[in-house]
Amino acid sequence: MSIGSRRQGGQPILPYHHVQRGTALVVILCGTEALVIALAFSTGQHLGALIVTVAVAALLAATIVFFLTMTVDVSPGALELTMLRGRLQRRWDLTEVRTAQVVHVPWYHGLGIHAFGRTWVFNVSGRRAVELTFADGSRVMIGSDEPEQLLQAVQAARLVA
Repeated sequence: MSIGSRRQGGQPILPYHHVQRGTALVVILCGTEALVIALAFSTGQHLGALIVTVAVAALLAATIVFFLTMTVDVSPGALELTMLRGRLQRRWDLTEVRTAQVVHVPWYHGLGIHAFGRTWVFNVSGRRAVELTFADGSRVMIGSDEPEQLLQAVQAARLVA
């Protein structure tokens, strides 16, 4: 259980704070980087191939650094998410949430940050998330390696708000 989400009398204590490691993304990107480097060596010593390899390797390394962690904080009335080493910060007003549930993220939703229709996905590892549906019909999936605890914190924060 995360720091700040310890239970007392069966209820989560707010604020909830959890840092999830982007293990899946890091493994995928490291594998891709190894493949790019292997392909570069197999093409010989062409300067063009070397330049492309260095550029792709640098881009993949930067992506690994940026998606290493995702931080989720829940306080009375709000859920805040931080990704990309603090460069992306999102805040949702939990008083606007109509439903919250633990869901399985389909494989085709992938990992990272993206939208599918009216649903935004924020995920760095794994296939489980808490899906929030808002009054305007929009949805957001917050990936988590502890979705039940996150859902409990969201429900508690909605009651306090």
